[in-house]
Amino acid sequence: MQSLMPLLSFTPYLYGSLPPGHAVQRVIPAPNSTTTSRPGAIQPGQVSGFSILISGPAGQYSIEVNEGVLSPTPTAPNYENNPRNPLIAFKSEYQRITLANGPWYITQLPQGQHLVFAGAWDLIARRGLVQVEIGGFDPKAVLEEFAASFHF
Repeated sequence: MQSLMPLLSFTPYLYGSLPPGHAVQRVIPAPNSTTTSRPGAIQPGQVSGFSILISGPAGQYSIEVNEGVLSPTPTAPNYENNPRNPLIAFKSEYQRITLANGPWYITQLPQGQHLVFAGAWDLIARRGLVQVEIGGFDPKAVLEEFAASFHF
């Protein structure tokens, strides 16, 4: 993460601490990190988002954090109104909750859809054009506490 920070086109919110027994496995720059979503906003070589893969106490995949800049440009893959954006695609399935750091949206992915992620929890928060998404198989309370640790 330290080598990624100087390349970011935005100030990330990041979390305060990991849940007990969890460890960061990988930090991945966004696949569209070299594209310009807003003229002048992202310079060549800058990164517009990233993912953090976190393992649980048993070493298995447990939590994924995605944080990045939403684009106001309709043709960009991270467009804020893109039908592939979870808050748009599954709008009726998300419920608004308020954590210590403000509003979030939460849902549990249903069985039968997203088979690999069936039963996982998904939390999303937006602050300006930055969207933070947390997905994972940990208990809802653990994920909510982790989400509440983000520095908004």
